[in-house]
Amino acid sequence: HDIESHLKILSLCFKSTDLTPSSLRCSIERTYEQLEAIKTVDGASLCSFWDDLDKTTDSFKGFNLEKRVEGEEMFELDRAELLSSTLVYLNARFNPLLQNPVLMWMEGSVEHRRWPAADHPTPGALMDWGNEDLRSLAKHFSGLEAMQHFDVNEAIFEYKRAKIELPGEPFFILSYRQFWEHVSAHYDNVHGYPVLLILVRSTLLILPDSSPCERGFSEYNRIHTSERPNLKLDTVRSLFAVRHYGPELAADFNAEQMCENWMGTITEDEGGAASTPKRRSLAALYKKTMQMANSDAAY
Repeated sequence: HDIESHLKILSLCFKSTDLTPSSLRCSIERTYEQLEAIKTVDGASLCSFWDDLDKTTDSFKGFNLEKRVEGEEMFELDRAELLSSTLVYLNARFNPLLQNPVLMWMEGSVEHRRWPAADHPTPGALMDWGNEDLRSLAKHFSGLEAMQHFDVNEAIFEYKRAKIELPGEPFFILSYRQFWEHVSAHYDNVHGYPVLLILVRSTLLILPDSSPCERGFSEYNRIHTSERPNLKLDTVRSLFAVRHYGPELAADFNAEQMCENWMGTITEDEGGAASTPKRRSLAALYKKTMQMANSDAAY
């Protein structure tokens, strides 16, 4: 439940109307930190469980818990493994986003509430802020049809004007998307910022979405069910990998070839995969099976 509550907060952040590139980054990194923390520190749900647990009678809210001590030991092992697996999955999903330069360029240019104040102690801080990031964004989106006749120098000129003129407006306190939607609706004219808004609208088309990650956790729940409670986490991870990265159709999967490849690694010479007693037994069984198959074929 503690893991689920942290992931739910992250999911709600993605759906927030006040989402910005920097708040997106902070939410993901905060989730990483919280999940790392509950590897050793009990979360709110687990603390509530311990409070309701009667260790003298080994009961929880009137229900008897068999082998509680052994169960606690297994829980601590599974707890570390489950959190590590969750973090690995999150890293695989979100690290490419965090490392994407487009997110950094958006943070450093069009995220208006990060603009320096006009009275910033560093001379020229406001005028210099985000110009190169804006240029990088324009280069990244240059392949779009809307950007065919885009003049980046004119856009930077309008951007400098916007940084001076817009912070004093009442709508400057609006969220990232609402702010630029308002500017797009009222300043897309010769007296506003028509060229800059072409680029800004391109960034607004980027929709953050956590549904692939959520589907992954739902898939874990469909594999590790109440009917199969004794599955080890390593097994669940392997089944999950087969489900997502294995062949899409059974007809595309040659089980016999896969078995031959696998048994071939087991029957390697000494120093190879057949160095353990279990693998030597498998190798002997494989050889016997092959001999029987060959004699049947000859017959």
